[in-house]
Amino acid sequence: MAWFTNTDEPQPVTLARIEKVFKDNDFSYDNRGDHLATGVNGFFLRVEIINDALLYFGFRFFNVPLPKEKLPDTESWVQNRNLYGTIGTCGVGIDDDGDVYVDSDHVFFIAKGATDEQLSLYCQTGIEAQLEHLEDFVEKFEIERPLPEEE
Repeated sequence: MAWFTNTDEPQPVTLARIEKVFKDNDFSYDNRGDHLATGVNGFFLRVEIINDALLYFGFRFFNVPLPKEKLPDTESWVQNRNLYGTIGTCGVGIDDDGDVYVDSDHVFFIAKGATDEQLSLYCQTGIEAQLEHLEDFVEKFEIERPLPEEE
């Protein structure tokens, strides 16, 4: 059996394979050519492959309705989450428009490929762990999650 049909052997990780994982789990997304984008529980998620070596999962909460005087408290939250939270790295900042944002991201090393089972686990873990950070943020600072608009 050829390597590209044997799911028990690591295969190159591609956006097409990630799309298959998303489709198999009824997960909606947009393919933007170089990355996949979607919303999860109202937060923006970007998934991309960097230099054929890293699988990146990045969540961002834009335009956080938080007074800027609360930023020192958010910085303490970031330090605590990065030390004691689940996998991933959190950050809080102010964008070019002066709006507060919070993000959480994580990468998996994929230079040697991944089996279908590994890739599915990477997707599940990458999404759930980063989402946990943002859910903790909105709970701690009593902020309503930015739910998507009804169509």
